[in-house]
Amino acid sequence: MCKHIHNEQIYKADIHAHTVYKDECVYCFDGPAGESGLNLCLTCYVGTCGAYNERNIFDHTALHKERTNHVVYLHIKQTKTKVEAPPAEINKLAINKEGGGAIDLEVVSTAYKLMCLDCEIVEETVPAEYTPLIKAIED
Repeated sequence: MCKHIHNEQIYKADIHAHTVYKDECVYCFDGPAGESGLNLCLTCYVGTCGAYNERNIFDHTALHKERTNHVVYLHIKQTKTKVEAPPAEINKLAINKEGGGAIDLEVVSTAYKLMCLDCEIVEETVPAEYTPLIKAIED
């Protein structure tokens, strides 16, 4: 069991007193829908990516840890799925309304993991005590 992840100061923090940068990496602007997802620092709420890809030769999460010594991160991975609207007979000039044409929609699902870079642990299932914190981050 990781003492950093199960620290009350992390999961009982007052997130409303902070700005949360959960939409993109502060260094390269990759987001949670990218191939590697986004790692949100649970100490200062800065989003970083941890991928080596064509656009980015740096591991920005490791860079953030090196600069700040923050070790607990919430990994956020979003996947988009296209949902086709059922075909309907169009009898009005209206989109997405009764009698009008329907457009295809994208459904976004989000998966979370907890990571401790100091202990090199990834918890695939987030402990229940993190639920209020994650809901506050989503808002």
